[in-house]
Amino acid sequence: MSTKETLRRIILNLAATRQGLWTFHLYVHMIDLPISRLTKGVFVPSAYWNIMPIIYLTTTGAKSGLPHSTPVLCIPDGENLILVGSNWGNPKNPSWAYNLRANPQTQVRKGKTVKDFSARELGGDERAVYWQKAVRFYPPYVSYEQRSNRLLPIFLLES
Repeated sequence: MSTKETLRRIILNLAATRQGLWTFHLYVHMIDLPISRLTKGVFVPSAYWNIMPIIYLTTTGAKSGLPHSTPVLCIPDGENLILVGSNWGNPKNPSWAYNLRANPQTQVRKGKTVKDFSARELGGDERAVYWQKAVRFYPPYVSYEQRSNRLLPIFLLES
């Protein structure tokens, strides 16, 4: 097993625990956000070694109409991306989910590459299929959904 895969498994195991979840949440807000904002999304520390596919998602505010950018874990699906609105297992959806519902046109930055997407929230059988893909890729989503007491929204970003 490669070092990258070993680190990925450690992250997945830690993310499924309350302590690991708290640590990652703190890390993203105290380190990732300021550095990624400072570099205009070109550098996201948690994505540096490509262990987890972190993108910089820019949405248009549902109320403000202003652009909002945040690092988000994504699941590659061919040319498309799957996003799960876990919000670290908190009871409320992340703000980017509300923004995508109101304004589905979005922009994704990964390193220096920027690409436009159209977001679509999934429901019914289609959601169930993509939920299984998401959970296979990132098993902690199951515990996040249980902790949040809500159905986590799933969005498909299509180019």
